[in-house]
Amino acid sequence: MTHSTRVDVEFTVHARPETVMAALADLRRLPEWSSLHRSVRIESADAQGRPVRASVDAAFGPLTDPELIEYEWYGLERMSWNVLTSTYLATQRGSYTLRPEAAGTHVTMSMEIEAKFRAPRLMVRGLQTATSKTASKQFKAFAETYSL
Repeated sequence: MTHSTRVDVEFTVHARPETVMAALADLRRLPEWSSLHRSVRIESADAQGRPVRASVDAAFGPLTDPELIEYEWYGLERMSWNVLTSTYLATQRGSYTLRPEAAGTHVTMSMEIEAKFRAPRLMVRGLQTATSKTASKQFKAFAETYSL
């Protein structure tokens, strides 16, 4: 039996919400801050140029997973994604929610995954938690130096 797990990570980016959202929307640069992502190809974009669908090669150790991902954008407050096709994931969906604060932007990254293969829930959750924390640190550094 497979298990769905959810992780929420919160952090502060020392940049305005406009900059943080622009950094998220610059999906072609995802491999610069996410060590799990090897390549990105934008399949379609909305009127503002933000990705709506993208093909992404994600790496899980020696395994590469070609994924088709759909994105939704909600102003400067939130973006979400949903993996439509994947070799190894039955489900992956998540979001970044932004809230302005005195120090910059409070970010909540939420992600739910379910693998297509059987694995102990604690193992999947542990990998997901470690991956989410690493990605949030790498994104924070990327967004704080991002230029509009």
